[in-house]
Amino acid sequence: MVWLIERRRSLLALLAGVGSLVALSTLTLGQAGQVQKGLVASGRIPAAMAETPGSVVIAGAAGSLLIGSIYGVAAGALSRRGQARCAEAFDVAQATDAAALLERVESRQKLEELIGADRGASPTCGPAFWCSPR
Repeated sequence: MVWLIERRRSLLALLAGVGSLVALSTLTLGQAGQVQKGLVASGRIPAAMAETPGSVVIAGAAGSLLIGSIYGVAAGALSRRGQARCAEAFDVAQATDAAALLERVESRQKLEELIGADRGASPTCGPAFWCSPR
């Protein structure tokens, strides 16, 4: 279980770092477009060599989509593994009466919350730059 918690924290830290990298590269590409626009206006480079503003949006969207898809797959796998571990630890089929069943279900829910298996693939810390490993 500790392994799952550590992997989820690592995944959130990686999401924050790579998300910031995508944001910075998109801003840099946008600034480079502004510099190119100035160079075209001054006649230093031909207009055909300048990038369009749409390329900045496309690059940012592609980077965000790539990061989101990788995060979704990894977080989903961690969530499924955590749910399987919780199911092994608190097998509800072994409960003999209603009180035992209720206790197992509550314990399982608490463990799923603790390891993050109840969250699925959605980040729980808001925007990527707010995420930080604890």
